[in-house]
Amino acid sequence: MKKPDYAQCAIPGCQAYALFGNLWCRICGGSYCYDHVEDISTHICYTREYIYPYKSVVEEEIAEILEVIDFDKVMEEVENLRPPHKCVSIDKFESPYHVNPLNGSFNFHLLLEFEDGMKWMMRIRRKQSTSQPEAAIQMCHRSEIATMKAMWDGGVKVPKFYERPKDSQVSYELIYFYQDFVEGGHTTLAFRIDGPIYGYKLIAKAFMLSYAAWMISSEQVTFDKVGSLTLDENGLVVVGPHIERDRTASLEHPYFVGPFNAAKERWLSTIDWKMKSILDKKECPPSEELLHYLIMSEMKDLVSGCEELEKGPWYIRHYDLHGRQFKIDKDTGEMYALLDWEWASLSCKGEAFAPPEFFRLSFARYGHDLGDKEALLVDCYRELGRPDLADLVIGSRKYHWLQNIVLRSYDNLEALNGGRNAFTSGLEGLDNQPQTLEEWTEIML
Repeated sequence: MKKPDYAQCAIPGCQAYALFGNLWCRICGGSYCYDHVEDISTHICYTREYIYPYKSVVEEEIAEILEVIDFDKVMEEVENLRPPHKCVSIDKFESPYHVNPLNGSFNFHLLLEFEDGMKWMMRIRRKQSTSQPEAAIQMCHRSEIATMKAMWDGGVKVPKFYERPKDSQVSYELIYFYQDFVEGGHTTLAFRIDGPIYGYKLIAKAFMLSYAAWMISSEQVTFDKVGSLTLDENGLVVVGPHIERDRTASLEHPYFVGPFNAAKERWLSTIDWKMKSILDKKECPPSEELLHYLIMSEMKDLVSGCEELEKGPWYIRHYDLHGRQFKIDKDTGEMYALLDWEWASLSCKGEAFAPPEFFRLSFARYGHDLGDKEALLVDCYRELGRPDLADLVIGSRKYHWLQNIVLRSYDNLEALNGGRNAFTSGLEGLDNQPQTLEEWTEIML
């Protein structure tokens, strides 16, 4: 399947690369270079009729998959992977407009069923949903397989997976693997993700106990380096470069940096190449350069002073947790599995055991105190005899701000004050914090 030039500016004829900072026009969805990003009169939504392209891109990619995929060969392949069972059905795309409800922003999923009722998913990586070269997407794909292998071998509840056979007859234009289909719903069945859980509904408590037990089981899977897992030439799980979500560290091979000896090294490396990217006019619009460079300088200071980021061993961290990735029993709240490991990496125990951010969002956008879901998780860890993990949850807010400010480019005053407050344990006090973004900028200068 064809793929657009990596991160190229959306302006026709412009040969420059779009900014790295995941910026796009809210009207047309186009990504633009340093010279065009702020001149909206040049955007494709202003120069001709154009709608936000997500839907059209999905339909285009489905059409390309239909051109190259041979469903009979897929069914033959899964039968060879699971003898003597026969594959009796596959969820074929009927047309480019058929969008499987199991699909996500970065992967297509085809449901396959065997004669004994067993179901598999064919997980096909989308290529047009991210501005990365295909070689980098392949590295991320291999890392997801290695991460699932490490966790499965360690007894952690993740779907069992099956790699593409070396003699596969399925088109090599597709990046995919198979995994067991996990029944169940997601966490909205236990509680509303965007609201409090007053009274701790029974199903919410059951889910949180199950999640806490899952995290405890993952504690046994550790490594001596920091980075993302990959497979060596013998198929063994090893630590490789850190694979960042949505982007690469550079435009050229090897695309990513690492592995590192400590989580602090990894975060400082990420901050350093973001600062370089700002100076190279590849990160953010002209009007935001100074602010974002000062933000990265501030975060570099805070990370440099964090001793927790120096302490190994190193644990697997899921870097894209949201409610739909949890598979739970709709009646009991029991958690069956946790899905989608393409951006997993290794970090210190404090970051690895920090609760998912949607637990935080149930309380307050910038609050340092625990939200209802986080408080429930603390109670569950204590109930399971792990007050040490409860303490990690209580002290985890700095990792939410670290990811949001460094990786998601949060640049509002509340987030910046919240980040410093979390890393310094509030020692400076709320009264001493800057009251405006202009004041914050002057202090940083």
